[in-house]
Amino acid sequence: MPNKKKLEETIYKALEKDYLVTFKWEAAKELGVEALIIPKPFYPIFNKDKIEEINVPATLFINENVEEIKQLIDDHFKNKLK
Repeated sequence: MPNKKKLEETIYKALEKDYLVTFKWEAAKELGVEALIIPKPFYPIFNKDKIEEINVPATLFINENVEEIKQLIDDHFKNKLK
């Protein structure tokens, strides 16, 4: 498993131009983010605010495949516009 801080930095750099990115749950709620990126499988989260969830294969995080993570996020939002 990659170092959590390094992985967060890598993901942040890949997404920051196009998306508001935070890894802190409380900040996400306060910032009013549009979606939560959830690695699957992952333990269930209590999403009481009903923020949209985008499921991404956990192996992409483990392998630090941020390009594919970004592509899945991009595709999700493009499909919402159709």
